[in-house]
Amino acid sequence: MNVARRVLRVGLALVATCAAAGPAHADSANVDGPLDSCTQLALPGLVGPPMSIYTPPNPGGGLGPLALAAGDVQARLPQHVDLRGEGQGFNDQWAYALDGGNLYVTAAAGGEPWRQVWLSGCLAGKLTAFSVDGNALMATDASGRLYTMGNAAHGPETWAWTSRFGSPIWQSPFGQRVRAGSRAWSLSWLDNRIPTMIPSLRPGY
Repeated sequence: MNVARRVLRVGLALVATCAAAGPAHADSANVDGPLDSCTQLALPGLVGPPMSIYTPPNPGGGLGPLALAAGDVQARLPQHVDLRGEGQGFNDQWAYALDGGNLYVTAAAGGEPWRQVWLSGCLAGKLTAFSVDGNALMATDASGRLYTMGNAAHGPETWAWTSRFGSPIWQSPFGQRVRAGSRAWSLSWLDNRIPTMIPSLRPGY
């Protein structure tokens, strides 16, 4: 009986300690909890436009489902994106650029008009920077909070957003912010197919 009581006291002490410490975060820079204005983006899963079909990504998908950018926006955006920065970037498939807080996309090879990327209502007109690499694109708002668009190297019918970030992968509803005072930030994406491209892991290579 004494052993059981000791175990119970230890258990209660651990619970009290955990409660006092508050929720654990893989990303310690963010401590203000889930989003208020983008609550849906903090829920499990991805938030996409009505056209999203959530099928395996199609690398050959076109941009036809997306609305053409207005004429004045077309005139401001570059004809070709050659360098990556906080307002423009590219992967093998697409070139992306910001204008007026909105995200636009065109073919990386050029020669096509810019089209507007779908954003959740709470993000429309509010993006301040982004970085894209491979199949992921991450953007920030004025507060530095990070938002991720998945399938960035595939067709727009598979693009969707989340503000979840952290351990386990993209599951923490508390998200993450770029640290205040940071001069610059950049996304580097390691594709989950990379083991199949490492010569030592490919028999007969």
